Amino acid sequence: MNNTSNVKIEIYYQLIDSRDWIFLELTPDEYFDLEPDEKVDLDSLPRYNHAIEYLDVENERVITTKIILIDQILKAKRSIVERYWNHGRNRAIERTDMGAAPYWEMILEVQVSTNPPLWEIIRLGREDGVMTPLYHGFIKDNDDGSQTETKVKIEAS
Repeated sequence: MNNTSNVKIEIYYQLIDSRDWIFLELTPDEYFDLEPDEKVDLDSLPRYNHAIEYLDVENERVITTKIILIDQILKAKRSIVERYWNHGRNRAIERTDMGAAPYWEMILEVQVSTNPPLWEIIRLGREDGVMTPLYHGFIKDNDDGSQTETKVKIEAS
């Protein structure tokens, strides 16, 4: 357990029937999957991949989540915003890091088929200030529980 930390964790979320933001503050021990005596920083491994997994709400009721991580000593901030549609099956994820190492990326996860379950995943980032694809692929859920990935070529040529 790490009881002292310079990292503040805030989760905000909206439900489909309201435009009001609901606020939840987590401790680093609640948010991160920490090793014993691990020093907390913005890049520590979270327990879950998505803010919605920290909430005690039915996923289908959530339309937007926002995680804000603030390192008060390094004056760095990370924002991860997720917007859901299609009954929570699709999402757009935007990550923005502010501070000494600015970073931005957008991930789109879109369910394109239910039988078989198939998702299209697109990751966009910035190269020299220009939005560019970092990854494009399709993930299919197989009957045996495994997944099959098909990558789409993202090079310009």
